[in-house]
Amino acid sequence: MPTLFDPFDLRGLTLKHRVAMAPLTRCRADAEGVPQPISQTYYAQRASAGLIITEATNITSKSCSFERAPGIYSAAQVEGWKPIIEAVHKNGGSIFVQLWHCGRVGSDAILNGRAPLSPSGVNDDLDSLQVWGLMANGRYARIAATHSREMTKTDIAEAIEDYGRAAANAMEAGADGVEIHAANGYLPHQFMTPTLNRRTDEYGGALANRLRLYWRCR
Repeated sequence: MPTLFDPFDLRGLTLKHRVAMAPLTRCRADAEGVPQPISQTYYAQRASAGLIITEATNITSKSCSFERAPGIYSAAQVEGWKPIIEAVHKNGGSIFVQLWHCGRVGSDAILNGRAPLSPSGVNDDLDSLQVWGLMANGRYARIAATHSREMTKTDIAEAIEDYGRAAANAMEAGADGVEIHAANGYLPHQFMTPTLNRRTDEYGGALANRLRLYWRCR
């Protein structure tokens, strides 16, 4: 029987053992979501893991619940990820980029005045949402979530395209794969739950419909 420290074949990607490093939000990117050299050091130091899954990484400028979290939707962000991933590989590790769309978990204060996006515009629990911003004094603090707006079908189509583009960008940056962040109250999870998804079109109602966005993003 294999042990925790035996190699594992992950669909053609051979992991040196079966211990993975879970995502941990760092918020060390610059104002444009470009990863900085400190992240290269951070991930390279942890390359002994069988697989690293990066911090949650925004797939679009329309997604942000933690200011200064990195992105993977611009050319500059892709270039910022390249030396990080290269350093992990140089140290013998494998790395997946976690793709993140925060959906309704956000604030217009860090979304350039835009309302966060959500399946149905449910906004009766904003005080429970975790949104964080960088203060002028350099401190990182929780800020108030603001009202989201219901996504149109065009918004949904764009989000699906954003996931695809982000995955392609991650591979261009040299990543070994991607993981979709589909839990913890972010966009895919928001569509899955009938509490937040009250749509009456093909993205709401029956479970198969509520899963439709997630399946189309895979």
